[in-house]
Amino acid sequence: MAQGDALREWHKNRDCSDVAVVLNTGAGKTLVGLLIAQSLVNESSAQVLYACASIQLVEQTYEKAIGYGLDATTY
Repeated sequence: MAQGDALREWHKNRDCSDVAVVLNTGAGKTLVGLLIAQSLVNESSAQVLYACASIQLVEQTYEKAIGYGLDATTY
């Protein structure tokens, strides 16, 4: 399962200042990114900025976050 592998690799490297998640199209990068972001929020009570390359991706990611029950807003 690619998503599980990506999350495990992130967890092993979570102390690095920047980590990239690389998965094939449709493999669930958005879910992985949102789970990582929520994990960071849960640990620190801080906010997380999830950057997207286009307005379409912002809207898509926002809808996914809301669908997963995560608190999200757009800017």
